[in-house]
Amino acid sequence: MKDTILITGGAGYIGSHTVRRLLEYGRRVVVLDNLSTGHQEVMSLFQRVYGPELFCFEAVNLLDTDALYGVFNRHEILGIIDFAAKSLVGESQEKPRLYFDNNVLAFRNLVVASNDIPIVKSSTAATYGNPADKDIPLVETYQGMCVANETFPQSQLMPAAVDFEIILRWYAEEVAAKESKFALTAEDEALLRIPTNVYGITKMMDELILAKRADLTPPNQYLDCRLSIVDWLRGTKQSGNLFNHQSSINNHQSRYVALRYFNAAGADLSRLIGEDHRPETHLIPVVLQVALGKREQITVLGDDYATPDGTAVRDYISVQELADAHVLCLDYLLRGGESQTFNLGTGNGFSVREIIETARRVTGHEIPQTTGPRRSGDPAILIADSRRIKAALGWKAAEALEEIIASAWHWHRLNPEGYRVAQEERFNPFWGRWVNIAAHRRSRPWLGETQKMEAAEQVTYHPNCYLCPGNARANGAVNPQYTGVWSFPNDFATLVMEAYQTQGKLGPYKTRTSKGVCEVINYSPNHAQRLSTMEVNTIVSIVDEWAAIYKRLGEKAEIKYLLIFENRGAIMGNSQPHPHGQVYAYSEIPDLIVKPQLEMFRTYREASGGRCFVCDANAVELEDGRRILLDRRHVIAYVPYAAQFPYDVMLVPRAHLDSLLNFNAAAREDLARALKAILVGLDNLFSVPYHYSLALLQTPTDGVDYGFHTQVHITSLLRGPGLRKHVVGADIFGNLINPSDPNETAEEIRHAMKRQS
Repeated sequence: MKDTILITGGAGYIGSHTVRRLLEYGRRVVVLDNLSTGHQEVMSLFQRVYGPELFCFEAVNLLDTDALYGVFNRHEILGIIDFAAKSLVGESQEKPRLYFDNNVLAFRNLVVASNDIPIVKSSTAATYGNPADKDIPLVETYQGMCVANETFPQSQLMPAAVDFEIILRWYAEEVAAKESKFALTAEDEALLRIPTNVYGITKMMDELILAKRADLTPPNQYLDCRLSIVDWLRGTKQSGNLFNHQSSINNHQSRYVALRYFNAAGADLSRLIGEDHRPETHLIPVVLQVALGKREQITVLGDDYATPDGTAVRDYISVQELADAHVLCLDYLLRGGESQTFNLGTGNGFSVREIIETARRVTGHEIPQTTGPRRSGDPAILIADSRRIKAALGWKAAEALEEIIASAWHWHRLNPEGYRVAQEERFNPFWGRWVNIAAHRRSRPWLGETQKMEAAEQVTYHPNCYLCPGNARANGAVNPQYTGVWSFPNDFATLVMEAYQTQGKLGPYKTRTSKGVCEVINYSPNHAQRLSTMEVNTIVSIVDEWAAIYKRLGEKAEIKYLLIFENRGAIMGNSQPHPHGQVYAYSEIPDLIVKPQLEMFRTYREASGGRCFVCDANAVELEDGRRILLDRRHVIAYVPYAAQFPYDVMLVPRAHLDSLLNFNAAAREDLARALKAILVGLDNLFSVPYHYSLALLQTPTDGVDYGFHTQVHITSLLRGPGLRKHVVGADIFGNLINPSDPNETAEEIRHAMKRQS
């Protein structure tokens, strides 16, 4: 597919946030990641929410040249953002070869395979080494000035498993020997003497490879054959002399932006993706782990720096703003911009102690701390001067430290174990039962048939429809030429007022009279409409009719409970596409959901000092935020934390209202707008009219004050496009099994709600 953006390392922290930004902008993304430090969970989330039209995951290692070229063969790549790298400073000192292979050789492979495709490179402030205080804030030309002034005649590399010369030899033998234009000059080696750790050296090597790339790019003809590019990488000559060619590509084509950033922190506002390193070494997540009780204390590494409070000062930047900068730079290149190197930072520094104090304010927790020795090679102050990118592209970091830490806190608080597939039992208070949340089962193989989902009705009148105006129904009755909402007695009523009297026992069995009223509510004379396609004022009139029926039938002495519901689609047992709902007015309170709820209202009120469990559930969902679909003035909608089925949705009034009779006009309109928005999103899920059951739950009409809180439930047997959730086995005789994560379901529905119908 054309116009695809390749993100290497896109399953990692900053990469995943950048991927999400692109996907939210409607850009098609291919992520290439070997998952050595990235997370399959976030890839699965993107696959579910955005679908194959926008997202593809390639589990590929950049060191595997065959697999790498296969990615370029399968996708028409427009631009690249590269995040793939090892990034632990301490580990790089202990395992320099691992870092050279993964950060230098792997990146070299990507550069060669990409031909002239523009690249945005994730670099690092570690390339600046340990600058003097006079050089703070750091500008992009710092290294060049050091080389010109011969500031570092010797390598600044701190003690490591190998010395600086060995790393240079690796580069000469395994990179430059394959292409002389990769060879390092004396100035290049001077640049490489500046970083104090192996990680910084490897990133500086990557920047040098990019700078030399224009003269390196092989002609397009060599990309027509998979063998040729692989041979070129291996240094063979099976396809001709690939190492002494003159590039036919205009040097202008091989453009890049290298982004040197300092301390990334924070998390996406969705609270679904965030920072999860194994092991975690970054200051802010470590501090928050202490706040969560997952660590006993935070150790401040050094309190004798030449800074106001004696602790090291760093420039912290929001990961969301970093993601925006990467996308901005990619688009700059795609518009023909010249190669650039930019710092990304705020220009403000915060000490370790200031970070801890801010985290205490944000979290409300005491965060115990102790002091340890300095970490070898840590500079006292690292602050970015980002004026260059502001002047060139208008980008400037604006998120305050409190906001950054707050977003990180939301992520860590809600995901204390980091990324983890939901597999646990959750109690659903609306049904009074436990549910097995088993999200890993969503990807299980299915060899059975899929269900056909009908396309939208096109005709506004169907001569064979029992519910269209003027048509005869099955019992011979003729419908009036109704023009709005119209209700009539159900021709095949389950409950009737004239039911014969019975009440008996047969051993453990019992009987009672099946007395009540069943009605049908025709929403519209238009055969082709659905709630999702109606105007809001039409839905308001339906809500008004629901309220009127509730009042009319509820006034009957024999009626104790009114259930108003709608079944839509064959998967939910409805073969009648004409827009309609039903009313069951019971002479006894039904057992399935209402009686358990009444008991829950009572016991929860007694245990909590008078609170309503629905009000508290609303509060939990709003505070969590991950499952909220709509947050309106009068009504909120969410996927419940303990959803029984994959696409359970609830619409609930904010105020404690026990029936529609207590909804004012504004609240009824709000409910109508919320219903339309949710059902449009559900239609968009699989790009066909959604199959669902909808139920309006209100207080019983027996005159007892149960402290009820009105709810609208929407559920479906669907677990995917055309895939039925079969209620069998354990679902019948044990606990219901929900093969999805409600957090991900909500994100999937939210994304569908944004799409045009």
